[in-house]
Amino acid sequence: MAELQAIIDEIVIIQNAITPPTDEKDVTVYDEPPETPTVYPSFINVERDTETIEHSPSFMITPYIIDMHLVFGAFAKKYAYRSKRKWLQKVRDAFAAKLTLNATATSAMILELDFHPDGFTYGGVEYDATTFTLHATVKEAVAFAT
Repeated sequence: MAELQAIIDEIVIIQNAITPPTDEKDVTVYDEPPETPTVYPSFINVERDTETIEHSPSFMITPYIIDMHLVFGAFAKKYAYRSKRKWLQKVRDAFAAKLTLNATATSAMILELDFHPDGFTYGGVEYDATTFTLHATVKEAVAFAT
């Protein structure tokens, strides 16, 4: 199974393959969080602190939580709501079709959405954004030393 970098790499591949909704521009994907996004819409992928790692005599389960911030531009409610609605199903469908992130995870699902109705702050700047929170779990066989 893969480590966090392989999971992020696969997320980037899936995001880059999303066909933009009608009348929307192609998405830009950052595999490393930029100081400030300069092209919109763009995905900024940021891993969170993980949940508890589980161990047993024969395997280890590592959960990862990745916030996929889809940023639309400087905060302006009118533009954001229209674009957010158009992109929502496209992003959800793309990840629903890749529940193992092409075998880099045991499972991976978007389990949370945040529409940021009052703006999303990143790098001290307020943006219009939707955050898709992906929970990825890696279960791998291990041989613990005795």
